[in-house]
Order: sequence, then structure tokens, then C-alpha cells
Amino acid sequence: MQDEEGVLEADVPAEASEAQADPRVPGPDAHARGPERPQAQAAEGPQAADRVSTPPCGRLSPWPTLRTRREFQAVYAEGKRHGGTLLVVYRRVRPGPTRVGISVGRKVGKAVVRNRLRRRIREILRLLPLRPDQEVVVVARSQAAQATWEGLRGELMGLLDASGALVRAGLREGASCG
Repeated sequence: MQDEEGVLEADVPAEASEAQADPRVPGPDAHARGPERPQAQAAEGPQAADRVSTPPCGRLSPWPTLRTRREFQAVYAEGKRHGGTLLVVYRRVRPGPTRVGISVGRKVGKAVVRNRLRRRIREILRLLPLRPDQEVVVVARSQAAQATWEGLRGELMGLLDASGALVRAGLREGASCG
């Protein structure tokens, strides 16, 4: 019986020749310089997990967040409201660590616009010195999507200051580097 190349099965040796190399393994000249970064051999046995130490340059961690609808509703119902042209801030005093919630509705724009605005508000809040023992919710209005960083930051600082949420004007300790 002949195959496509015209070779009979009887002409094919039973053992594969050793001269034929695996086509998936690169040849000896494929990486003439060797590996880009030499790798140390992996140690045997259990290894300690890599822990994140103090962030470089005193990087600040974000504030703990409000997550459920119930938590947001409690702040809306019991908190004080302070409104501006771009944002609305609700503040509720309660014992425990300061927690922050950000609400950006669909009227503001598509998902990309809403997420960008949410990240900008979160970064501004991360840099501000908020008082302990409170919950703060920031609600973005539709005009906030076109606002500049300075405009958004200025209005948010003003509203938080008017609500009594800020410790003092300025940035959180360690927020100047970066």
C-alpha cells in the first residue's frame, strides 16, 4: 500500500531514526546568547509567601468602602446632604473606621466614562484627610463627566469641608510624594 509520497509501508523502517530532532524544541543556535535572565534553581520544600511590605514613598491605601445597597441607603437616610454642581456628598457620623462609597449613575455616561469618573473620585478621596468615625457617600452628577481634575477636586474638597468630613484642609499625611 502506497501513501501520498509514493512510499510503500514495507519500505518504512520499524524503528524511528535517532537523527530526527523534535520539531518543537529549538536548535542549538536558537538562543546563542543564552537565557535573557538567568534563573536560580527552585528551592525544595515549602517556601515563605511574598508579603507586601510598607508601600514605597509612603503610598496611601484607599479608604474602606461601603459595598451593599443597605449600607448606602442608611447613609442616604440618616446622613446630612451637601450638594454642588458636579457632586453630592452624604455624611453620616457613626463609630468605627471611616468608610467611603461612590455612586455614579448611568445618566453620567457609558461604562468607560463612569469608571473613569469613579477612579478619579477614589483617588481624590485617597489623598484627603478624612475624620474617623463616619461614612461618606459621593454621588456624581452628569456634569462631572466633563469636569477637569482641578474642578472635581476643588468641589469635592469644598463639599467635604462643608459637611465636616475633613480633618483639616490639605492632603493626607504622606500624600505629597509620587
